[in-house]
Amino acid sequence: MTAIAFAFPVMASIAPPTIDDLSPWGVRVLSVVIAGLILWMSEAMPIAATSLGVVAMLALVGPGTSDEALKTALAGFESPAPYFLLCALALGAATVKTGLARRLAQMLVRGARGSGRRLYAQMMAMMPPMAVLVPSALTRTAMLIPTYES
Repeated sequence: MTAIAFAFPVMASIAPPTIDDLSPWGVRVLSVVIAGLILWMSEAMPIAATSLGVVAMLALVGPGTSDEALKTALAGFESPAPYFLLCALALGAATVKTGLARRLAQMLVRGARGSGRRLYAQMMAMMPPMAVLVPSALTRTAMLIPTYES
């Protein structure tokens, strides 16, 4: 399966198919996307390796000189947003791993005294103070996963 997925960009570079209103570079990028999708769906390779492979293939089939192709392939890493989300998820995972999230969940469940409505009200009342302490909604949600599970 891996060989078939890697064959798409190679075949598009050697003998590009004719697709109306699509440049040769666009055809090559489309073939890399198809190869990446095949590898991600089949999990023939680990997902992280597939992701790095897609970026590398985009750099190889990119337009212009190798410097321009590499810059085009790495353009998505210029934004700070993915790094912020990664750090927010790491913070949420840390609260779960250290037991802070479990203690928070136990406190909420104990305070609800078996009432789902009371638990819901407590969680809603807790969100504004948590927004001050933990500004990322993604991290707050990760911290509350043990509450949802219990």
